[in-house]
Amino acid sequence: MKILFVGNSQLGCLKLAFDETPDVLHGHEVHFQVFPGGEGPSFDLEGGKLVPIQEAVNPNFPPRVSPEEAAELPVDAYDVIVVSALGYVDGGFYYKNPATLQGQLHGYGPKKNDLSNRPLSAACYRSLISGCLRGQDGFKFLSRLRESFRSRIIVQPFPLMSEIVRDHPGWSLNRMYEDPIGVHRFITQARDEVLAAACDSVSAVLLPHPDASWKDQLFTPRELMGRGDGLHPLPPYGEMVLRQVVQAL
Repeated sequence: MKILFVGNSQLGCLKLAFDETPDVLHGHEVHFQVFPGGEGPSFDLEGGKLVPIQEAVNPNFPPRVSPEEAAELPVDAYDVIVVSALGYVDGGFYYKNPATLQGQLHGYGPKKNDLSNRPLSAACYRSLISGCLRGQDGFKFLSRLRESFRSRIIVQPFPLMSEIVRDHPGWSLNRMYEDPIGVHRFITQARDEVLAAACDSVSAVLLPHPDASWKDQLFTPRELMGRGDGLHPLPPYGEMVLRQVVQAL
């Protein structure tokens, strides 16, 4: 099969894993198109080809293609397209995502802080998360991709944050709530519902997290994640996702 992996900076983890263990996808021709930025991939489709949305390009982290000729191929040249990784809501302890800063979820011990002091009901907060996600370039791309590509689409969910975030003083939820884990669980469940509905609407296969127990724990084990921001997995995590893709083919 001819497989295209397209995604945001999370896709770098899968590319590194493939470079280290290419036999995982042995027998398949594999291409990558990476557009760094957690809310992406920020691609349009023109003439059936992926085209970067220029206003979303960070000049310090430009889009990358491997091999280079993949940039000239239309999406219908592929048998399968894997979209990595949708569902970015919480920015860990380094990035502050607007979805978690527009108000505080009532009932989880909101603290007075310098981030947000606007109490929101569960219904309003769930609607806020849904609107933020559906407005992201990555979710828009998924819909546009289905309009031009009739074969199989596989979606990798955005990885659960590293467990090091839980006790990090820079995590915005620690600064905003007495019960940050409860809020994190609410956000995670709301994100999962939106992502599942988006994939269902375009008949895409949504992969689970590599280990089902992580979903209950709400975090990815620290040994599988980088320490820079608590958001980016290491190649062993990427290899687990590549094996999931093989199983889904």
